[in-house]
Amino acid sequence: TAHPMHGLIAKRGAEGVQCAAYVKDGVGFGMAAKIADGDNYRSRIALTVEIMRQLDLLTTEEVGRLAEVATLAVHNNRGREVGTTRAAFTLQPA
Repeated sequence: TAHPMHGLIAKRGAEGVQCAAYVKDGVGFGMAAKIADGDNYRSRIALTVEIMRQLDLLTTEEVGRLAEVATLAVHNNRGREVGTTRAAFTLQPA
């Protein structure tokens, strides 16, 4: 997925691999991550938004707008909400 107007390019891979590149103020950032429990589209969104938030690549307004898609309800086969998908990690310096 490419959003050149926003400086973001993201690519999902097999078995829960997510990669993204982002340019802000002429500085490039890149990320690659593996979601341990496999290919879960809900986790990919939360992961990417949270990494960008922790790296201060998003404004407070952007974080607010993305919160709705970064935290998604999980439903069982009867359609009942049984939980949410959200990011729960802290980036560590390399």
